[in-house]
Amino acid sequence: MDARMNELNLDIEEIKKLESLAVREKVKAKLTVIRSQFQQELEGLRLQQPKKPDTTTAKPVQKTKVFTKKITTYAWDQSDKLVKIFLSGLDGVGELPKDNVKLTHDGNHHSLNITSLKNSNYVFDVPKLARDVTEATLKIKKNDVVIMLKKSSPGKWDTLTEREKREKEEKARKDDSKFDKNSEDPSKGIMDLMKKMYDEGDDDMKRTIAKAWTESRDKQMSGEPAI
Repeated sequence: MDARMNELNLDIEEIKKLESLAVREKVKAKLTVIRSQFQQELEGLRLQQPKKPDTTTAKPVQKTKVFTKKITTYAWDQSDKLVKIFLSGLDGVGELPKDNVKLTHDGNHHSLNITSLKNSNYVFDVPKLARDVTEATLKIKKNDVVIMLKKSSPGKWDTLTEREKREKEEKARKDDSKFDKNSEDPSKGIMDLMKKMYDEGDDDMKRTIAKAWTESRDKQMSGEPAI
C-alpha cells in the first residue's frame, strides 16, 4: 500500500507539471481528470491506513500528598478574664479562607484544625486546662493564631494545664515533707542548706562556706560552742 501511494504521489506531481506546460484546453482538461482520479485513489488509500497512536495524550496529573502535622509548642499569657494561647510559625495562615481554620470543642477539650496550609494540615489539641473556661474564640494573624479562652471566674491562674497543676502540688508536698524532717533536727537542716549553697555557688561562695565549716569544726574539737 505504501508503494502504491508513493507512485500516485509521483504521478500527481508529474501531471501537475504537464498541466503547466499544456497549451490546448482539451489536453488540460484530460490531464485534470486524470490527476483528480489519482488524487481520489490516494485519499482512499490514506483512509485505509491504521491510525497511529496519539503520543501527545496528557499524562494523568499526580496528586500532591497532604500531610497532617501536630502542633506541640505554644506560649500562653493571661489577664483576669482571659487566657491566651499563642501558636506561631504558621506562615501564611492569615491568607487562608476562614473555613480552613476552625476551633472545635467538646466540653473542656478544644482542638484547632488548619487545612491546606502549604500542602499540609495542622492540628493543635489544647491540653486539659487547670480550671474551667466558658468560651473560646480565635484571632488569626498573618503567620500566627491566638486561641482566647474566657475564664469561668476572674482571677490569676498559677498554671495553664491540669498536669502542671498536679506537678506543682506534688512538688509542694515533697518540699513540705522535707522541711518537716529537717525541723526535727535543726542542725541537719542548716548543714543541708549550706551543702546546697556550696554545690550551687561560685568559687568565692565555696571558699567562704569551706572556711566556715573549718572554723566550726575547730571550735567543736576545742570544746567551744560551734555557734
